Amino acid sequence: MNPMMHHTPAEASGDSRASGSSPHELQKLDRASKLLVGFISQLNKEGYESSRLKASIGTALFKHVMRYAPENSHYFNRDRLVVSGHYAGRWQDLFVHLIAAKGLAVDPLGVASVFSRTTTLPCHSNQAISSAIGQAIAMRNLTMLYNKPGLELLDNMIWCVIDDAKFQQDSALKAVSLAGSWKLSNLCVIYDSMYDSMSDKLEVNNLKTRGWNVIELVNDDDLTITALCMALSTSRRSNAPTLISVQSPNSSLSHWLHSHPNNTTPLDLPLELYDVFQDVSKKSNLYEADWLVKVKRYGELYPALAREFWNHVAGKPATITQHQTALTVPITPPLSLWPAEQRSRRGDHSSLGRDKFSQQPDRRSRPGRTKPETLHFRPCDAEEAAGAFLVSIRSTKLPTTISLPQNGVASCPGHSSRLGVTLGAYAFSKCHDEDFDLTLMTAGVGIHYAIGTQEFLIREGVQEICPSVAEQEADGGN
Repeated sequence: MNPMMHHTPAEASGDSRASGSSPHELQKLDRASKLLVGFISQLNKEGYESSRLKASIGTALFKHVMRYAPENSHYFNRDRLVVSGHYAGRWQDLFVHLIAAKGLAVDPLGVASVFSRTTTLPCHSNQAISSAIGQAIAMRNLTMLYNKPGLELLDNMIWCVIDDAKFQQDSALKAVSLAGSWKLSNLCVIYDSMYDSMSDKLEVNNLKTRGWNVIELVNDDDLTITALCMALSTSRRSNAPTLISVQSPNSSLSHWLHSHPNNTTPLDLPLELYDVFQDVSKKSNLYEADWLVKVKRYGELYPALAREFWNHVAGKPATITQHQTALTVPITPPLSLWPAEQRSRRGDHSSLGRDKFSQQPDRRSRPGRTKPETLHFRPCDAEEAAGAFLVSIRSTKLPTTISLPQNGVASCPGHSSRLGVTLGAYAFSKCHDEDFDLTLMTAGVGIHYAIGTQEFLIREGVQEICPSVAEQEADGGN
């Protein structure tokens, strides 16, 4: 592989013929790409070059390369997408919205409401790559168990988009080395260097020595969507994990640093953009239909393995013992584009927050960093932890995260209940009689403070008061 790949117009046209795009379709795609660049530039208050690369990567992934079913999150053989940094949040929302609209234009007010939501804090590349490698390992394990010669039940890809090179240090580098050593060919990482000009450069040779296939592109006028599609398609055929590095040109960056968009105009998506992404759902339905044919044939040839496979997909208890060691990986934010299948992970807080932006472990529970459709538990002792795992095993629709304290805590015999956890809430400690004036609600290790407060109130007989009224009485009723 050459150190740097430049695509001339002749090469791009040859690539387009290989991909089956007609000149009319290329003109339509070029027009849509320019509209996308303007919209992303206005949406994120960014310059031309960074917005153009974002539009190209999004169009290449969501329209041409990724195989998924936007209407069916239970399609198990779909490609997964993990993002970080500037690619988290609105970048995903834009393409998901264009695909979900199915060619029907939305008025500017509706478009503004799509991008008005508050997004979670974006993670750094080390977290995103760790999550992507974990998913690639899990899928590779399933392919080794269930794929048969001439009948590949699983052949999906894990795509990861990052915009910083922090994964070259700390614990993420170990995961990168592991991915190269295990030749996770179902993993492709796309690195956008446009936002990372101030940090260390990407050490390409280090990745190559660790077993990665590295493709270097230059973000200039010759970098077309077709060229990106060719590079991404190459990663799908590779026998090793692939990193596609998109570097900024050697010329001055003033072209995009000083091209600030006009932020006064309202957000508006032209109908042409919706038309370009209208065929995504049709192609996705074909991918899913072909896979269902494979599944049916697989069930006829290997009925026992087929039942075991669907037990794995549903996360049923019969398959937990075989993979209990896989449930001890560090917790990373599940950033997959569509709802994940049953997943339960556990890890200590000492493995979190050790990146450069924080030298001390962050011991606060942050369920907001995960997706809203996630069951999050903070057990107070071992009994409640057992109840949390019970809920995790029984749940087949939502992933589960369990936050355990870094240091051990005292158990609460006679109070904590694993069955109570399965109910969602329960009475932890009751008064001797049913006549009580105050109910204390808490979770996790905070239960010990609540128990101490209860004992103090019972012993001292202190009643709950209204602070505002008490202040007025102290001031003489004024």
